[in-house]
Amino acid sequence: MFKTLFIASSLCAALMTTPVMATERISIGTGGTGGLFYVIGAGISEILNKYMDNTTARAEVTGASIENNHRVAAGQMTLGLSSSSTLFEAKNGLGPF
Repeated sequence: MFKTLFIASSLCAALMTTPVMATERISIGTGGTGGLFYVIGAGISEILNKYMDNTTARAEVTGASIENNHRVAAGQMTLGLSSSSTLFEAKNGLGPF
């Protein structure tokens, strides 16, 4: 859980320091509404909306780690939360990747 929170915070910081176009839309892949990924994604989107002008960020309900990795790789989402083990599999083409 700490690693996920650290990764999410790092991504948030990186996005806040990146120049943003006038109509920037940021989609954040999470998981189900009852899970921790959704809570983290909603928090990130709230911070981005508050501090980044001309930006609309939103947390999207997804099937979590595997789907988020696929959708980010396909350019369908700006970022997605993922467990470290699933991210490792995605990077190395293992398991469902």
